[in-house]
Amino acid sequence: MLIAKIVKTSARHLFALIGFSLLLVGNSLAAGVSNFVLPQLSLDSQALPPPIDKPISFVAYDGASWGQSQNLTKDLSEAASHPRIHRSAKLMPNGDYVVQVSPDGHYYLSGEVNGFPVRFMVDSGAATSSLPMRLALDAGIRVGISKRVNTADGLINIGETSGNVITIGGRSIANAHIMVIDKLETALLGAEILNMLDLSYSKGVMTIKAFKNQIPIAVDALGNYQ
Repeated sequence: MLIAKIVKTSARHLFALIGFSLLLVGNSLAAGVSNFVLPQLSLDSQALPPPIDKPISFVAYDGASWGQSQNLTKDLSEAASHPRIHRSAKLMPNGDYVVQVSPDGHYYLSGEVNGFPVRFMVDSGAATSSLPMRLALDAGIRVGISKRVNTADGLINIGETSGNVITIGGRSIANAHIMVIDKLETALLGAEILNMLDLSYSKGVMTIKAFKNQIPIAVDALGNYQ
């Protein structure tokens, strides 16, 4: 009987202790929750405005008459992601250098000036070849003789240089004259060089067959052209 009484007393004390502990935990949680405030959602004044479909703007570079298009936006969108792929100049197995005409009607080919890569536009109306001033230093041109020449745009200042080596299609011409022009956009391959080439034109293709007269090139021990 004494043992049973002791067990009952201990059980009562244990349950009282558990109840007191739960009460403390509940009060702590209640205090923590009371300090937490859910953000209030505004359903009227804070709502974002609906998206506005803005018209797409385009910039045309090809000079085409897009105003005649039946579906202008569709055609311009397709053109913006479908560029024209041009064939670059190619050296054929027989030694011919073949150049396709560009959409602007000119012929462009890659070459070198004193060993520096340059992209030329063929200009048979120019007496000598020309180079933009921004490329002169990279192309090894150190000094030019200052002159004023008359062009279709009026008098311009140029720097006249000589002793240059122009390479086209793996063939080099020494002692070439080059005019350095400040505001020139594209390097020009002039008649002085073109007249030394065996050129033919057919159906939008220019073919450089061989040199008529190649000036020999001399190089000193330091790799400088003489």
